[in-house]
Amino acid sequence: MDRNLHFRPITAGDQAFLTEMLYLAFFVPEGADPFPRSILDRPDILKYHKEYGKKGDYGFLAFSGQEALGAIWCRLHNHDDPGYGFVRSDVPELNIALLPQARGKGIGQQLMQYLEQDLRAEGVPGISLSVDKRNTIAHHIYQKLGYEQVKEEGTAITMLKLF
Repeated sequence: MDRNLHFRPITAGDQAFLTEMLYLAFFVPEGADPFPRSILDRPDILKYHKEYGKKGDYGFLAFSGQEALGAIWCRLHNHDDPGYGFVRSDVPELNIALLPQARGKGIGQQLMQYLEQDLRAEGVPGISLSVDKRNTIAHHIYQKLGYEQVKEEGTAITMLKLF
């Protein structure tokens, strides 16, 4: 484990890094072309990263020394404008991504535990997410961390963890 690993809350000044992390969070099946970067400007995607710091936004960056390695954040959505992993309006939807060189080292799981601890302290009832069922590694990790499948549509699985 990296002794220099530490976390801090995401701020509005982290917007560019957060946007990059969202792009890295997109699952691309093996052999498929990556999404064009313009996907970040679509209204259904902007809702995940635009103007971070709104009421109902929670999130942290992971650092090793001064180097940002990844981000975890969640945002509340509502019935009129739901996200892909929307369950209900009082449950924020999770996003998480790590730089490629930081993957497979347990940092993502530490970020998840750190965020969940913060959400519990804030009185948030749970957290939801959407994962592509072809992304078997992520799906397995979420199950291992206590997330349960509540919906499946095409290749998208919506998962929920109540606290």
